[in-house]
Amino acid sequence: MTAYSFKRRFVDPIRAKTKTHTIRLPRRGANLRRPGGHALPGEELQLYCGIRTAQCFLIGRATCSSSIRITIHLTYSWVDLYETPGRAPRRLNCLDGSHVELDPFARSDGFENWKDMWNFWAAVHSSDHFFDGFLIEWGQSLAPQSEDGNDAAIASRRLKEIAKHPKRLISGGDLKRRLKSLCDSE
Repeated sequence: MTAYSFKRRFVDPIRAKTKTHTIRLPRRGANLRRPGGHALPGEELQLYCGIRTAQCFLIGRATCSSSIRITIHLTYSWVDLYETPGRAPRRLNCLDGSHVELDPFARSDGFENWKDMWNFWAAVHSSDHFFDGFLIEWGQSLAPQSEDGNDAAIASRRLKEIAKHPKRLISGGDLKRRLKSLCDSE
């Protein structure tokens, strides 16, 4: 099981199953069996919003369908997908100034189109116009978590984490407010 955290802007596209993959940097602990340190095909994925925050919640669970190396070249507007190790990548790019190949790719990553994705990546990754990482896909295998169905289990786990590391996870005033809201909901 591998957990991934997403920004709030991606929650609705994930639940609507229009966002079917995530793009990540290699993780520490990568090895030959687990390139990039990410999930392998067939493994369960847990998709969260706001991991390591008091507002953390489970978006849903999915099964990894593929985990491949990817490079994104913002300057030249192309994406290389290394689907078969040792072979040349499949390149998605601008054809005659249009984004015919890149727009569907961007939509499957939770964006409106390539321009929206380009703007997000340029802002988040600032001066890095070249990205080398991994594309982790789950396709349509997502089993969305109901918005209120997971609160009790997550609240229980979060309270245990807060008790262990209160300063790292939540401020004192926020802790009192969260505990009161949890107690009031029962």
